[in-house]
Amino acid sequence: MNQVKSFIICIVLVLTAGLSMTACQKLDKPIDRVVVNGDFYHLKEKEVINLIDQKVKDGFLSLNLSRLNKYLESEPWIRNATIRRSWPSTIIVDITEEKPIARWGEKQVLNNVGDYLEITNKQSIQNLPTFTSEFGKSKEMIESYQLMSDILGPTGLKVHEIRRDTVGSWLITTSSGIEINLGRDQLVQKLLRFQIVWSAQLTSQVENIKTIDMRYPNGLSVAWNQNDHI
Repeated sequence: MNQVKSFIICIVLVLTAGLSMTACQKLDKPIDRVVVNGDFYHLKEKEVINLIDQKVKDGFLSLNLSRLNKYLESEPWIRNATIRRSWPSTIIVDITEEKPIARWGEKQVLNNVGDYLEITNKQSIQNLPTFTSEFGKSKEMIESYQLMSDILGPTGLKVHEIRRDTVGSWLITTSSGIEINLGRDQLVQKLLRFQIVWSAQLTSQVENIKTIDMRYPNGLSVAWNQNDHI
């Protein structure tokens, strides 16, 4: 009796598996729509869709989402990709694009968290600020740059280049050509002091200023293009 029951159970399982496989095959329709979401500045939506089309050969149910995700995130401009199915034959892809923040030396590019980006076409990032450092790490440079940019924002000055020498001293060059020497420490205090003095006395002298030295305990010095000082 037990053998008969076991035989019947096996038959039921085989039939169920067969029906399930048939149902899956019928439901595993070709993907006929790809929806891409994201804010794109360097990528184009069409480029992302083309990338997906190159890898999507399976059906709606059989598509390996994990493999497709890894493939998309291996592309230089894609930081994160999230993929999901939408019944009956659509896949939705949410893309987070890499944000290049600065050029690191002559060849490399950093994103907003200080990671290196493997970007071959640098035409679109020519206007990014340049970092040169013989002291510290890329992540520290990015954090300091973001801090400097925030404090300098109200002055209207934009960072064009940041250099850090072997002893850790910071030198900023603005887009207007002014060099700001900050020294090694108390960056926030010095920049806030600079902001106050700039707004009060130096705003109208942009074209005449060569360098501003902030390495004084309570003040600063200005070197003029005509070699005058205050």
